[in-house]
Amino acid sequence: MGGVLVAMGCLSAGVGWIIAGRTLRLAHRTHGRTASRAATVLDGWDTWFLGGFSNLTMGLRSLYAMAVWAAWTVAGLALIGLGLQQLAGRT
Repeated sequence: MGGVLVAMGCLSAGVGWIIAGRTLRLAHRTHGRTASRAATVLDGWDTWFLGGFSNLTMGLRSLYAMAVWAAWTVAGLALIGLGLQQLAGRT
């Protein structure tokens, strides 16, 4: 049972890494699309306003991706810790 918990912990950390990577790629893609539209269509304050909100959204999505990665990693570390305790026979 301890080995299964350790494997699940490693899998959990990997899932967090994959989800965070996909979220960041999507954020970069959306930011690039919005920035290119703002530069070609708008001028003056509209460009500044849209660019500012695009950068803010990019920052928030990056923070979200890091929070998701951290949560999955902490869950994985907890499972690994439980698995090691099971293997050591301390429970």
